Amino acid sequence: MKKLCLAFLLTGFFVACSKMDMVNPLSIDSSSGNIPSSVKERILNGTATASDLQMLIQRYHDNGEVKEANGLSGHEVLTIPKTGRLLVTLRDNDAGWRSELYMTIGSETILLFSDTREGPLNVTTEYAYLSGTPVGFFLVTHTPNGYIITNSANSIQCRVDYYPSVPKWILNFEDIPASGYPGLPSPDWDYNDAVIEVQMAEDPIVDISDCISVSIDYLDPVGYTPDGYTIYYIGQKLNFNVNIDILNQHELLAGNPFTVYAIHEYYEDETCYRWWYPGEPKEISVKKGDPLPGYNNPYCWTGVELSSVGRTVLNGSYTSTLEVAAGLDQTHVIIVRENAQGQIEMTVYDNDEAGIFDPPPLN
Repeated sequence: MKKLCLAFLLTGFFVACSKMDMVNPLSIDSSSGNIPSSVKERILNGTATASDLQMLIQRYHDNGEVKEANGLSGHEVLTIPKTGRLLVTLRDNDAGWRSELYMTIGSETILLFSDTREGPLNVTTEYAYLSGTPVGFFLVTHTPNGYIITNSANSIQCRVDYYPSVPKWILNFEDIPASGYPGLPSPDWDYNDAVIEVQMAEDPIVDISDCISVSIDYLDPVGYTPDGYTIYYIGQKLNFNVNIDILNQHELLAGNPFTVYAIHEYYEDETCYRWWYPGEPKEISVKKGDPLPGYNNPYCWTGVELSSVGRTVLNGSYTSTLEVAAGLDQTHVIIVRENAQGQIEMTVYDNDEAGIFDPPPLN
C-alpha cells in the first residue's frame, strides 16, 4: 500500500515574475525556431513581456505544436496525478465589467462565480477528484458594447504564478482581449481583474492495512504472457473483479458506506510507436500512473459496505481505445469514504499496483 500524496503537474505558457519561490516553466529552449533571438533571451531569463509570450503562443499555433508543447488543450492548465482535493479561492476582483469564472474538471464545467466583482473574496471551496483529471479555468466577460468574451487560463489573457514550496498556483486574469474586438480599450495587462488561488490538499490517510486485502481477477483473457500476466488486445473489452477481503473488523469500517475506484493506468514510463493507431502522433511517451484512454475508466462503485469480515466482489469493465500505448498496465484501487456532497473525507486503501495486465495491439 502506498501513502496517498498530492502534487500537481502544471504545464503551459507562463509570464515570468521576480517574486521569491516562483518558477517559470515556460516551454521553450534556445533552439526553438522562428522566434527572434532577443525574444528567446527575454523568455529564458524571466523578463518576457506579454507581447513576447503572445508571439510564442502564435508560433506554436502556426507550427501545430500547441498540444505537444503543453500537454493539455482547451482551458486546461494542470492535471491531478493523485486522487485528492482542489482548493479554489477568489483573491482579487479589480474589474469594471461583469465576468463569470468557470472551472473545467475532466468533462465537467463548474460555475465558480456568476459575477467576480461580487465575490465573495477569500472564501475557499473544495473539489475532490481522481488522479489524471485535467483541470482548467476560463473567464467569460460581458462588455458594455455587447461583446461576450471567453478568456482562457491557457492563453495570454492569464498569468499563472507557481509557488512550489506550498505548492499553489495563482491565476491572474486580464479581461480585456489583446485584439479582435473593435471599440474596446486596449488591455492594461495588470492581470488583476480576477485572481484565483488554487492549492492542493492531502486527504487523511488511515492505515488499516492489517484489516484490508485487495486483489484483481482479470476475466476471460485472450492469453497470458510468459510472466503470467493476462492479455487483452487494445480496443477490446476487459472484464474484471475487484476482490476486497476484510480480515479484521475496525471501527472505521463499521456502519460507513465506502466508494471504491478502479483506475487502469500505465505501469511504467515508456515510449511507444503505435503503428495500429489511425491518428497522429504515432509515437507517444507515457508515464507510470497516467490513466489509460478508453471507456469506464475509472470504474466506480458507491455505497459499498465493508463492516463484516469476509470477501466483497465488485464486477467492472473497461474498454480501451486504439490510442492506448502497448505495454504492461496496472489497476489502481482506491477506497474512500465520502460525505453527502461527494467530497473525500478519508482514504482507507490506495494501491496503484493492485493488478497488472498486458494489452498488445491486435495483429
